[in-house]
Amino acid sequence: MYLITADRDLRLYKECERCFWLNYKSRLPRPLPPPSLFEEASRHKLHEYFDKYRGQRPPDMTGDLEGVLVKDTELIGHWRSWHKGLRHSDSVMSAVLCGALDDCLVQDEEYYTPIVFRLVPKEPHENDVKDCEAFLDSLTYLLTANGYKTLEFGYAIFCYPESVAQHHSLLLKKKVVRIDSDVMRAEKLFYAAAELLRRRACPEEDATCPDCAWFNARVNFEESKK
Repeated sequence: MYLITADRDLRLYKECERCFWLNYKSRLPRPLPPPSLFEEASRHKLHEYFDKYRGQRPPDMTGDLEGVLVKDTELIGHWRSWHKGLRHSDSVMSAVLCGALDDCLVQDEEYYTPIVFRLVPKEPHENDVKDCEAFLDSLTYLLTANGYKTLEFGYAIFCYPESVAQHHSLLLKKKVVRIDSDVMRAEKLFYAAAELLRRRACPEEDATCPDCAWFNARVNFEESKK
């Protein structure tokens, strides 16, 4: 079974099919940037903050969010994990789609809405919002595939630093953006990625992809050592 993550792997597929294929089939996957300890620590603090308001809405976001945070702390803990979280498998395609959300709202105890956190260096712009669309598509699709009703939209909560001169301190400012989701678009993307992995032949190089050039140079270097 190929394990395809809803965020990183599907983003890679959209960026470059060849790099996506090589990431699974080659001993030389695309290099990843080092993890940000600041981002991980900030996300953890945001999780702690949201956990204080299970069954409610954070007081500073009452007017920005529809519904209340899912009450079940254990369930949210599972959904935040790539290993325990939402999954959809297809044995015919030999692929599993998995996704980890940051939190989830429920309306009328029936309709679920995923939330993702994004830490950005400055106030988010259109490209930052666009970058979240496919991920929220997939999370909504995963909720639906696991028997949860949705209203086919999600929230991206952007956090970015803002200097507060009078206090000589640095605070994280939050901006909530509602983003419409398309379950069929997510399903199509997942199955297209899974179908690509079933192919034996490597996709053609993308001339605009710098990582394809890196891979070719690395292969040539390895060959030269033999």
